[in-house]
Amino acid sequence: MKVLVIGAGLMGRAIAFDLSKFSNFQKITVVDKDEKALNSAKTFLKNKKINFEKLDIENKKNVKKYFQECDVAISAIPYYFNYELTKIAIDTKTHFLDLGGNNDVVQKQRGLFEKAKKNKVTILPDCGLAPGMTSVFVKDIVEYLDSVDFVKIRVGGLPLDPVPPFNYQIVFSPNGLINEYVEDALVLDHGKIVTKKSMNELETVEFPKPFGKTEAFLTSGGCSTMPYTYKDKIGYLDYKTIRYPGHLGNLLKSKVIK
Repeated sequence: MKVLVIGAGLMGRAIAFDLSKFSNFQKITVVDKDEKALNSAKTFLKNKKINFEKLDIENKKNVKKYFQECDVAISAIPYYFNYELTKIAIDTKTHFLDLGGNNDVVQKQRGLFEKAKKNKVTILPDCGLAPGMTSVFVKDIVEYLDSVDFVKIRVGGLPLDPVPPFNYQIVFSPNGLINEYVEDALVLDHGKIVTKKSMNELETVEFPKPFGKTEAFLTSGGCSTMPYTYKDKIGYLDYKTIRYPGHLGNLLKSKVIK
């Protein structure tokens, strides 16, 4: 089998690394329109099993050719490309995964269910850390317990050496980060799915050293489709992003996120 990784950034090269170490794909190809990103990923991975090729994802004709030549495609590029990539995957009968993060895009992808089913194609949006891994954890817990009153998901990428004023380190697409902050958050509240403004409902979360006291606030996308899946099984479910103290206040003061 052959797999295509779309995007040679930090996430794409991590995916390619894991595939080369822990899968049996006959061919692993990483594509990106940025030659510098491709060369950087190639230098970092130092793996002759992985192919690196230039591809402009907005050239649908060429993208379709690449999809036709692989069995599975994985998107590690900004969320707003994923709906069109999903349509191409269904047309070429290529299984497709993405890191997701945007509720509206995922809903549009879900609207392609019947076409995907007809073409016997598996489409898996929201396969990152959050959304993604957190959904797997919640599913395991919910299925293990007889009943669940509430689920509070708290996730944050915290640098060991925070730098003021935001005390944050970008480890994935800034587009996805901004989306988390500005789009509305989904919350399951006792049978009702409600939307709330992100960057609200600030709370304190404490961890052992070296992290200590942190803050958490509502952000978009982390719940994925769980509010719908567990509407009748969980009393309350929300998702908040964890940051070092002062991150939210400094962000709002700076007007970087309006």
